[in-house]
Amino acid sequence: MDIEAILNEVTAFITYQGDRVFRNWAQFDIAKIAVDNVDVTTNFDIEIEREFYELVSKKFPEHGFVGEELHELNKDAELKWHIDPIDGTKYFAQGIPLWGITLALVQNETPILGLIYNPTTKQLYRAAKGLGAYLNDSKLQFKSGIETSKLQLALDLTTRKYDWDNLQDRLGEIVSQLMKDYYRVRMFGNGAYALAWLAQGMFGVYVDPYRHTDKFVDIAAGIIIAEEAGASYERINLGNSMEQIVVANQRLFDDLKKTISLK
Repeated sequence: MDIEAILNEVTAFITYQGDRVFRNWAQFDIAKIAVDNVDVTTNFDIEIEREFYELVSKKFPEHGFVGEELHELNKDAELKWHIDPIDGTKYFAQGIPLWGITLALVQNETPILGLIYNPTTKQLYRAAKGLGAYLNDSKLQFKSGIETSKLQLALDLTTRKYDWDNLQDRLGEIVSQLMKDYYRVRMFGNGAYALAWLAQGMFGVYVDPYRHTDKFVDIAAGIIIAEEAGASYERINLGNSMEQIVVANQRLFDDLKKTISLK
């Protein structure tokens, strides 16, 4: 597998689609509203996913594909593509430029290639296993220290479903402790960008203490970008399709895992 050639192929796709959507941003339509009346799907979500599905089918027929609108392709494939066509749809729909396109190639649940493109700023974050992480043409290098009082932490809490009622008090305690331990705790609702900015040096730690495993796709590209920049990450299995995500300097892991323990 020529991973560099694959990276170049999907880079052309993601930048073309992102720039196209940016030029036509004002012409978006709401194609679907979720049953909770909060999450929305736009016409661009559907168009980009369909076109990427066709690209995978043609260029990488042995690969799998997992999307939101189309049926799964090659369900048992070792290599699977994940796409979030408009990551940050709620921001997008309100005219706020905190959205983009994310793509990841995952091998047996481990991201090996990822791209995050912000068409508003023309910033392309990309990485592939063994090839490093880049912001446009500049190589990214994670240089986080371990003095927590000087580190900013990006916090994701992606769901209020499942066992939330029984865990919300404990999750509140976790957030409170993190705020005591770290210089700043930031929570802005876009895990992909949080991880890209960690690789860029904005954050020293990323934590999601309660995440459904189906939502790993949302941050898969950010994970490989952060890892190739030099960060370490761990997925902590909670059972019942739930997990915790920690991305940081490896030397912080023991204390972080104690802090976010749900027990």
